[in-house]
Amino acid sequence: MRKFKNVALMIALSMVAGQMGTAGTVSTVNAADYIDELESAGSSITNNNSADDAKLVSTTGLLKKTSSYVLGSFYGEDDIADWYKFSINKTDGSNGRFAIKMSNIPVGHNYDLYLYNQDMEEIDRSIRASNTNEIVRTDGVDSHQTYYLRVEPQKVPDYDASSYRLVFDEYIATGTKTIGCSPIQLTCSNNTWSSDASGTGTTIPSNAKITSLSVAAQEGTVKNGTNRQIRVKIGNGQYYTGSWYNGTAEIPGIAGQNASGKYYVGFTATELPVLVSNKLTYIGIINMKSFKVTVNYEYDKLASY
Repeated sequence: MRKFKNVALMIALSMVAGQMGTAGTVSTVNAADYIDELESAGSSITNNNSADDAKLVSTTGLLKKTSSYVLGSFYGEDDIADWYKFSINKTDGSNGRFAIKMSNIPVGHNYDLYLYNQDMEEIDRSIRASNTNEIVRTDGVDSHQTYYLRVEPQKVPDYDASSYRLVFDEYIATGTKTIGCSPIQLTCSNNTWSSDASGTGTTIPSNAKITSLSVAAQEGTVKNGTNRQIRVKIGNGQYYTGSWYNGTAEIPGIAGQNASGKYYVGFTATELPVLVSNKLTYIGIINMKSFKVTVNYEYDKLASY
């Protein structure tokens, strides 16, 4: 009996009656039984050993559904690769970004996974040892794009038990964290930077990247300042500065920096004279207080696989 070579899409659109269980769950297809059905119906069985013969996969129904996957297998020594083709748009995943994980590789087998763009340029690969899971990730896209996947067998000791699963997953997750900083109040003199208040985002994933950041702060007990500027750095990184207005400073240029770590916040302002004993006097200090950093971030939830 030949092994079933065509892609078995484990989604609701499957042609095999009875695949779908109750409550929308998905069961597997017995490859040998399915190929008998195809041959008895006069269907042609073709290989997908090259990009020209890549099997088209629809990502509709695959993303966000961990019970949905593509099932593939190898049928003999001349089955040198499995190729798949799929299209994505900016609305898929996170601006077109998602991961394809190859799992359920049999013990003793070893398969590698490659990802190519529509110009057949390799953009990611996963070549881990033995039957450990493999994972590749798409780029962000501005418009419709076509990608190709290649599954290459490195070791297939048993072609009768050579199946694997391709799981499409939205791997980019987002989060927001507000971090209080201490000491509560900072002091600067005219147009000089204060010392820093600090706080740590302990629950932010270690691989998170900043998408935007703002700092809320209030005037302190000495309010004689104008042109207030707030600066922020993470760990030993560089400072990024934004203008404080109406209680908040948006910090431009910091997107893409690591979001997990200790935050340091300081301020500067131009001193205004205050009335002391009916005289305008520069008293040499300006206060700000209650610094709170709000960081929006995204992270790869499949970093460990």
